Amino acid sequence: MSANQSRTTTVMKSATDIKEVLLRWCKSKTSENPNVAITNFSSSWADGLAFCALIHHFYPDAFDFKALDAKNRRKNFEHAFKTAEYGFVKQSNTLLTV
Repeated sequence: MSANQSRTTTVMKSATDIKEVLLRWCKSKTSENPNVAITNFSSSWADGLAFCALIHHFYPDAFDFKALDAKNRRKNFEHAFKTAEYGFVKQSNTLLTV
Protein backbone atom coordinates (compact mmCIF):
# COMPACT_ATOMS: atom_id res chain seq x y z
CA MET A 1 0.00 0.00 0.00
CA SER A 2 1.39 3.40 -0.95
CA ALA A 3 1.53 6.44 1.33
CA ASN A 4 -1.29 8.07 -0.64
CA GLN A 5 -3.53 5.01 -0.25
CA SER A 6 -2.85 4.94 3.49
CA ARG A 7 -3.71 8.63 3.83
CA THR A 8 -6.90 8.14 1.81
CA THR A 9 -7.97 5.25 4.02
CA THR A 10 -7.48 7.39 7.12
CA VAL A 11 -9.50 10.25 5.63
CA MET A 12 -12.39 8.01 4.56
CA LYS A 13 -13.64 7.30 8.08
CA SER A 14 -17.33 7.51 8.68
CA ALA A 15 -18.92 10.52 10.33
CA THR A 16 -19.65 8.34 13.37
CA ASP A 17 -15.98 7.33 13.67
CA ILE A 18 -14.88 10.95 13.44
CA LYS A 19 -17.46 11.98 16.03
CA GLU A 20 -16.22 9.29 18.43
CA VAL A 21 -12.58 10.33 17.95
CA LEU A 22 -13.49 13.95 18.62
CA LEU A 23 -15.54 12.96 21.68
CA ARG A 24 -12.60 10.96 23.09
CA TRP A 25 -10.30 13.93 22.45
CA CYS A 26 -12.67 16.27 24.31
CA LYS A 27 -12.86 13.81 27.22
CA SER A 28 -9.08 13.57 27.40
CA LYS A 29 -8.64 17.35 27.43
CA THR A 30 -11.23 17.87 30.17
CA SER A 31 -10.50 14.86 32.38
CA GLU A 32 -8.77 16.98 35.05
CA ASN A 33 -12.14 18.56 35.90
CA PRO A 34 -14.22 16.10 37.96
CA ASN A 35 -17.40 18.19 37.55
CA VAL A 36 -17.34 17.65 33.80
CA ALA A 37 -18.52 14.34 32.36
CA ILE A 38 -18.57 14.38 28.58
CA THR A 39 -20.61 11.52 27.17
CA ASN A 40 -22.16 13.13 24.08
CA PHE A 41 -22.28 16.34 22.05
CA SER A 42 -25.60 17.59 23.38
CA SER A 43 -26.52 17.38 27.07
CA SER A 44 -22.88 17.13 28.20
CA TRP A 45 -22.32 20.66 26.90
CA ALA A 46 -25.62 22.21 27.97
CA ASP A 47 -24.41 24.14 31.03
CA GLY A 48 -21.26 25.49 29.38
CA LEU A 49 -18.89 23.78 31.83
CA ALA A 50 -17.54 21.28 29.29
CA PHE A 51 -16.70 24.10 26.89
CA CYS A 52 -15.10 26.10 29.71
CA ALA A 53 -13.12 23.01 30.76
CA LEU A 54 -11.87 22.55 27.21
CA ILE A 55 -10.80 26.19 26.96
CA HIS A 56 -9.30 26.03 30.47
CA HIS A 57 -7.15 23.09 29.40
CA PHE A 58 -5.40 25.29 26.83
CA TYR A 59 -5.49 28.54 28.87
CA PRO A 60 -5.27 27.38 32.52
CA ASP A 61 -4.26 30.79 33.85
CA ALA A 62 -7.07 32.63 32.09
CA PHE A 63 -9.73 31.96 34.74
CA ASP A 64 -10.57 29.97 37.85
CA PHE A 65 -12.55 27.00 36.60
CA LYS A 66 -13.67 26.06 40.12
CA ALA A 67 -15.44 29.40 40.45
CA LEU A 68 -17.84 28.61 37.59
CA ASP A 69 -21.43 27.67 38.33
CA ALA A 70 -23.40 25.20 36.19
CA LYS A 71 -26.53 27.30 36.85
CA ASN A 72 -25.00 30.26 34.96
CA ARG A 73 -25.17 28.66 31.54
CA ARG A 74 -25.11 31.86 29.50
CA LYS A 75 -22.26 33.35 31.53
CA ASN A 76 -20.24 30.15 31.15
CA PHE A 77 -20.60 30.15 27.36
CA GLU A 78 -19.82 33.86 27.09
CA HIS A 79 -16.77 33.37 29.29
CA ALA A 80 -15.52 30.41 27.23
CA PHE A 81 -16.01 32.17 23.89
CA LYS A 82 -14.33 35.37 25.09
CA THR A 83 -11.37 33.47 26.51
CA ALA A 84 -10.99 31.37 23.37
CA GLU A 85 -11.24 34.43 21.13
CA TYR A 86 -8.70 36.34 23.22
CA GLY A 87 -6.32 33.36 23.18
CA PHE A 88 -6.69 32.89 19.44
CA VAL A 89 -6.11 36.59 18.71
CA LYS A 90 -3.14 36.68 21.07
CA GLN A 91 -1.65 33.56 19.47
CA SER A 92 -2.29 34.89 15.94
CA ASN A 93 -0.57 38.19 16.78
CA THR A 94 2.41 36.31 18.16
CA LEU A 95 2.66 34.24 14.99
CA LEU A 96 2.46 37.34 12.82
CA THR A 97 5.32 39.06 14.67
CA VAL A 98 7.67 36.06 14.51
